[in-house]
Amino acid sequence: MTGRSKKPKKKRFASGVSEHNLLTFGRVRGLPSDDSDDSDYEPEDELENTSLKKRKRGTKVSSSQPATKKSKKMQKDQPKHIFTSLDWSSKIPNELLYKIFLYAVYNFSSVPLLCRVSRVCQKWHAVASDPFLWCSIDLSYLAINSVKAKDETLALMSKRNIFKYVQELNLNSWSKLTNSGLEIIANHCVALQSINLSKCGRITSKGVSLIATHCSKLTSINLSYIQTDATSNMSIKNLLHERGHGLEALYLAGNKSVGTPSLAAVQACCVKLKILDLSSCSTGNFSLHLERLQAACPHLVELRLSELPFTVVASEMDALEGFPCLELLSLASLTGGFGIDDKLLQRFLKTSSKLRQLDLRGCENVSYGAFTDIPADSLEQLFLSRCKISWKNLFKIIKARWNDSLRDLDVSWCSNLNDAALLTLMGSTHSSLMKFNLAGTGVATTGVRNILDSCPKLTELNLTSCRGVPRGLKKLHDVKSIRKLRAQPHTAMEQVEVDTLQ
Repeated sequence: MTGRSKKPKKKRFASGVSEHNLLTFGRVRGLPSDDSDDSDYEPEDELENTSLKKRKRGTKVSSSQPATKKSKKMQKDQPKHIFTSLDWSSKIPNELLYKIFLYAVYNFSSVPLLCRVSRVCQKWHAVASDPFLWCSIDLSYLAINSVKAKDETLALMSKRNIFKYVQELNLNSWSKLTNSGLEIIANHCVALQSINLSKCGRITSKGVSLIATHCSKLTSINLSYIQTDATSNMSIKNLLHERGHGLEALYLAGNKSVGTPSLAAVQACCVKLKILDLSSCSTGNFSLHLERLQAACPHLVELRLSELPFTVVASEMDALEGFPCLELLSLASLTGGFGIDDKLLQRFLKTSSKLRQLDLRGCENVSYGAFTDIPADSLEQLFLSRCKISWKNLFKIIKARWNDSLRDLDVSWCSNLNDAALLTLMGSTHSSLMKFNLAGTGVATTGVRNILDSCPKLTELNLTSCRGVPRGLKKLHDVKSIRKLRAQPHTAMEQVEVDTLQ
């Protein structure tokens, strides 16, 4: 035992962290973990903890032999440049620590992240208190645990002065939120600009009125799928008369109580509006005077009117210049899109040269001729599922106009789509398509091979329920699966089985 030489140990700090691993997060001994948010948590010296762990159970410590004597003995064999468990934090500049927190907040949420890191040490608390880090708070994740998604949580946060700098607040799916919670927000979120109250089914028009009255900087409000008097025509009218002049985004999707009076209030009050979502709003006739909407909201960037059984007033149809700033238009329908035809589409898009996304799923009365008059030169997403179009003629238009810009194309469940039509689109190897949805179509192995050869940037290919391809190909293919398909010989694709793609 005495003659055995000791192996050289790797230099480690007193906290148990190697000298090349200073920025380790997690449950490393000596570093703060996310359990440090306890009310009685205080950082302790690691050397003292180590000495306490080595004491035998039941052994008393003599008062004449202080604990520091053992720690000095331990320090005798330690390198001279070691430092205590929290000294590593002082080595990180505040600017770098701020950028780390900012990145974490961007990818996760300010709460509970900043609440926990601010209790690590005074330095972290000072950096985490920067007002810019608290601008956006997403509490929608608490809806999974409905015990915490309630008014009392907001009251606790207000006592800790968390709402002082909040500009964006997401309370999506807080089913237990009531007007009392909205009153807390109205009184403490003095800088609030955006609030998401989607699926908060217990709030009423009184709570919406509190937000409208007290939140003078409000520019965006989401009241989708609430189904209470909070989205009645009278409540929406009062909200827009109070805050409509500064409102830029209004979401009212899925509320059957929203009707023509609400749209009239939008046209009368929301001159700065950029985003309007009225999808699936009314069960009756929704009288949409398209040209009045164009005149009242000339800055609209996103317009969602999917599944909306509106009737369009035909008067003054050539008087105005359409939506010159429009980048997204959704007219998707599950009932055939009656009333949506080439003429209506032209009225919507006659000056929309900035259009990036067009959703016409289920619009059976739209033909390929409507796309020749669309002024957009850089269309990126086109959704035409369940449409009845001459695909050969449409693909010629797409190839001539948007071959270099189109990234996402959905032609799923179009029964008249086949390999011959695809050959028109896939005639070159310069296609920019990244996502191609062909589910439920008549495409066969020849068409699939043409797609693989013509779309080098393809990352997603949906061949689910395609009756013309082998069983092993009928699925959603990701990047890895597409790479395997490309590696197969041209003659082997017809014999593809499921196990060859796993």
